[in-house]
Amino acid sequence: MAVEAKPQIQGYRLDEHAMLVTLNLKKWSNSKHNKKVSAEVANQHGADQKMGRYTNKLINPEPLKEINSIDSQIRMEFYRRTLPWTDEGTRILSCSGYMDFVDAMRRLSNQRKAAIAEFAKMFPTYVSDAQTFLGSLFDSQNYPSQQEILGKFEFTWAPIPMPTAENFIAKLAENEVEMIRQNIESNRDDAMKGAVNDVLERMVELAEKMAEKLENYSKTEQENGKTKVENSFKDTLVTNLKDLLTLVPSLNITNDPKISEFASRMTNELCRYDGETLRNSDDVRLNTAKAAKSIVEELKGLL
Repeated sequence: MAVEAKPQIQGYRLDEHAMLVTLNLKKWSNSKHNKKVSAEVANQHGADQKMGRYTNKLINPEPLKEINSIDSQIRMEFYRRTLPWTDEGTRILSCSGYMDFVDAMRRLSNQRKAAIAEFAKMFPTYVSDAQTFLGSLFDSQNYPSQQEILGKFEFTWAPIPMPTAENFIAKLAENEVEMIRQNIESNRDDAMKGAVNDVLERMVELAEKMAEKLENYSKTEQENGKTKVENSFKDTLVTNLKDLLTLVPSLNITNDPKISEFASRMTNELCRYDGETLRNSDDVRLNTAKAAKSIVEELKGLL
């Protein structure tokens, strides 16, 4: 069935259903440009110093892995629970998804604080070890104190009210008001379309991947009694789609019924069976692949 209706954008009071949100994530830089060594290498090879530089780690990177891992989780959760709004990194967050977003950010913030506290506790030891690792490259002036290292890490997020044309025109000359209003509302509608398309593109990507994986999978019994499997897939083929569909109600910032309808169809038709069942049953696998292809085709009609 062809899809003709496009998501409704114009005239929708987005400011009543969503907010903007920014992410600020900073950490101590475990590297330093060594000007002296850079100059020595350039002179040794007769090269211009501007053509290269030597940068060395300040401590063994291993102790920072846990913090780096948590930072990756923070970014992943931030992006999966929000939608694009501007090129500057501001994202849009629905009011319905706000509390789950806050819970996720607080949980990760607590994990990050604990990891940073442990890192700061051991920091003098890491600096002492660095003298051995770096040899003559070690310079004590490159290291903050144990107390100062805590201030090198930061994690904040800030909700911002969704701007409307009325926010900007109160003090403008009357003959400029309509032009400014139209420009602001046009830009807002374009950004909203981009946010809606982001949801649809996520749905298309995972459904398309499912169709491809299920169609290409094969399992044959060989003469030696062993089973030959080609183009296998993991259970995450289904669970990743389930995770996305769980978020769709909060990502559907315009409350578009078509998006809700497709999310329901994908749950019922593509997530009905787990990975093991899809691998073991040819009929179930091929029927699910057929359903995925059909849904992808219809979803693309909304883009």
